[in-house]
Amino acid sequence: LLEEEGRRAAAARARRAALRLENAHAARRASETREALRKLDSSIKKNTALTKKLGKGIGAETKESLLRDVANVNASKYVAENVFAVAFSATIKATPGDGVLAAAEVVSLLHRMYYPEFGEALGDMLPRAICPDAPKGAFASLRGGANHKKEKEKGIGTEENVFVAGDASSAETANDSFALRRARLRLLAEAHLVGVVESAKPVFAAVAELIRSADARRDKEHFAHVLASLAAFAKNYGDAFVREEDDESDTASLDSYRLTPERRGAFRDALHSFHVAASVALLDERRATKDAERESKKVLARTGELSESLTLRVAELEKSREYLRRNLEVLTEALGGEARGVRMPPDDTSDAEDDASGKKKGDVFLSKGVDVCAERSDAAFWDDETSRVFYESLPALRETVPKGLLPPEKNAREEGDDGAAAAERNERAEQTETSGRLAEFDKTVSSKLRACGAWTTHADADAFASAFCYFAAGPVARRLITQVFVEKIKSESLRESDTATPSTALLARVLATLKSASKTFDEEIVAKTIDAFRETSEEYFFRVTVTRKKRKPRG
Repeated sequence: LLEEEGRRAAAARARRAALRLENAHAARRASETREALRKLDSSIKKNTALTKKLGKGIGAETKESLLRDVANVNASKYVAENVFAVAFSATIKATPGDGVLAAAEVVSLLHRMYYPEFGEALGDMLPRAICPDAPKGAFASLRGGANHKKEKEKGIGTEENVFVAGDASSAETANDSFALRRARLRLLAEAHLVGVVESAKPVFAAVAELIRSADARRDKEHFAHVLASLAAFAKNYGDAFVREEDDESDTASLDSYRLTPERRGAFRDALHSFHVAASVALLDERRATKDAERESKKVLARTGELSESLTLRVAELEKSREYLRRNLEVLTEALGGEARGVRMPPDDTSDAEDDASGKKKGDVFLSKGVDVCAERSDAAFWDDETSRVFYESLPALRETVPKGLLPPEKNAREEGDDGAAAAERNERAEQTETSGRLAEFDKTVSSKLRACGAWTTHADADAFASAFCYFAAGPVARRLITQVFVEKIKSESLRESDTATPSTALLARVLATLKSASKTFDEEIVAKTIDAFRETSEEYFFRVTVTRKKRKPRG
């Protein structure tokens, strides 16, 4: 494969050298060419057909046909239309089969037949086609010289007539896509290498405008296009436009045209600056992908499933990261790689040091959750995986609820206080709970618990637990909620559930969740709830026993 690629590259260099030699005599043969044009067909019908054919597509399969048509038609009055067709409308197939080089042969013939108008107009229009969103005047400095006034009178390639010149084929025929813009950049580079566009200034202007317009935070898709364009440009034309000469006997410099070291330095500096921006963009994309993966793990641990939107988001981020990485590797290698001090960004984007627990500071770790696919020794304890995940995937309230809203944990100082001090603290706390605040608590929190019979999923239970913590209930409010808990446990335990998850299971989940939020959370609620469960169970078994005795037939 490498040998085949090397042979194609050598053949391409040889063909460029031959075309450049032919195009170098265009100025000397200009008078002979004008005489020959007078003998060709200059009808509107033939020229319209030629313009449409140029605008349809240029590639290896259409090259011979286009060369015949161009050689047999006098299009001296339609240079502007043909330039527009090639620059804006033509589908240039940048394939390994030298599609762009075939287009270079077609424009070389047009350049020799219509020297110098065609080459200069093409050098002016192609950068605009490569960067159609460039601000007005971005390429105004490209035109100049003795022929500028004459061409302005004809309307060839001027700023105000760029799209007017294409009226013959209408605006609807203008073709545009990221892939086609990349092919146009390659055509512009080829046109300079074969001598159609004599100056490298249009190529540099297009590269500079691509770099200027690239902003990964504003438009990620456009930034990826620019990176792919410049990576392909540096890879395919690095010898002529970018790379430094290791020594004067460089083989590539002997059989092909190269820019001067100063001009190559300008291209190299521009690409180096963009390489830095692309490295930062890749690091940002890696960080965004890791954040999305962490979020997915957290959601999976809490709910046991992932939403389609979150799955698609992670997949899109991974695809975007891989696309940036591949093209940045190509650009890095084209700029010389390690030998020239150009490196890929490190794989590990975290510069945090490990703390005493071995975890890296700044990283996000899940405090709850289980791997539903993991092998477990206590699997027999649960009826099924759904039940196990239901009770073990409790929400991490200590991370989602502000610390000040959670019930206070006891410390050594509080445990050493005497009973009188504790009673005084409780009395002060109860005084802060006004009747209005208790009424609000009963309306916003207790009412949700009273309606637990309507709960159907663990999300309802988790919503109540979060609401209870966010209200920051005091001692009186907690006693009220304890009474409601006991009442609902007694009533719901004796009621037949018509849902997959009974209300008692959801109430148990609420207690477990609130217990995980504070190590000393309301032992009174837990104790009274257990007592209520026990009393309800005894009453339930008593009712079942009585019912069975009544149904037993008499002997």
